[in-house]
Amino acid sequence: IEFSIQFFSYLFCLCRFSSFSPFSSFFFILFLLLFFFLMIRRPPRSTLSSSSAASDVYKRQVSTQSTGEAVRMSMLHALTVISCAQLITACSEFMMQNPYRISARTMDLGTGPLFALATSPRGTAMPPGAGNASRLGAVVAYNTRQAAVEGFTMVQAGLNEQGLSCDLHALINSSYPPPTNSSKDLSLFHFCRWALGHFETVDDIKAAIEGGDVHLWGEGGKDGVHFVVRDREGAGLVVEFTEARTNVYEDPNDGDSGFGVFTNEPPYPWHLTNVRHWRWKQTMARVATAIPGAYYPDERFLRIHLLKSAMPPPTSNQEAVEQALQVLNSVTVPTGSQFGTDSGFGSEGANDHTHFGHVYDHKSSVLYFRGFANLQLQAVSLSELDLFPGARVQTILYNQNELPWANNATWTLRQ
Repeated sequence: IEFSIQFFSYLFCLCRFSSFSPFSSFFFILFLLLFFFLMIRRPPRSTLSSSSAASDVYKRQVSTQSTGEAVRMSMLHALTVISCAQLITACSEFMMQNPYRISARTMDLGTGPLFALATSPRGTAMPPGAGNASRLGAVVAYNTRQAAVEGFTMVQAGLNEQGLSCDLHALINSSYPPPTNSSKDLSLFHFCRWALGHFETVDDIKAAIEGGDVHLWGEGGKDGVHFVVRDREGAGLVVEFTEARTNVYEDPNDGDSGFGVFTNEPPYPWHLTNVRHWRWKQTMARVATAIPGAYYPDERFLRIHLLKSAMPPPTSNQEAVEQALQVLNSVTVPTGSQFGTDSGFGSEGANDHTHFGHVYDHKSSVLYFRGFANLQLQAVSLSELDLFPGARVQTILYNQNELPWANNATWTLRQ
């Protein structure tokens, strides 16, 4: 039953959001249906040495999987990648260079996704490999039209009550590590859920990954993802996957070994080299360097670095947030058929735009957000939310809500 529900969720994603031609879609769906009926054949009855898929779901304590079950879960994960590939594209993220610990991000995609912001109380159940129930409460962003991964919604952005943020971005041509079939295996699509639910600092996450407390794995990677986490001390960590390995890079935002910026392809080290190369150009005689203006990942990365580096030190928390918004505006993609985006052909290329923007106040654990349908800045203070164990999950859509889109300032001009 679980397999059937997830399978048809993936099929819905493909039919609803893919850019395949009708002819190609027909034969591809026929192939998937054939695969489905082959996979739902009755599994062997549970024994001491092997267990059926249904018993694995209920026991939740099998340390190794049978060969058939491992293949089954691998195929489910592969279908997840296929169904969600066109729902993860360009995004920008950055940490401002001041003591207020303000960072921001955009979520840039084509038409189709419907994003929501939701509470995640302490004690929330974690997916396989992510350990016990969450220790920390958080607010998280997810696509309401995206299929679940192993029964859990994929968290694409968020901030926890200790001021740690996590953001998922696209990185095409990634190469994911395979599973080890152990209890430490964690689908990399659940990285942010794991990080936000358990950790307060970037150092602790880095230690957990490098110490083998968790093994991040995935199928494929051509339409891949990578992650950035930041904490209230200003530390940053980038997690990428190349050549079937997990690569971890520190981003101290010191203007030397890291610049506090994160976009998309090429991989993160390339962008660092690109910034240094631009700086080298600035040392030449008769300098003629321009601020890049398109929405390609390399141009967004460099533009963010240049703009935030040239800003004066803010004198208040409000000014720090406003400065972050000014930089965020420079990489916010308007709706319509904008030139210079990094989306592919089909409907994605014609409609790539910013669905929502976040500004994270890491010190105060406040998440500011806005959507393309309402650019008014909204604030969510985690200290004022009901995040105790057992609290009811609360959800709001970014672009379909009744929040005010403008403040009536008429009274300021009255006598």
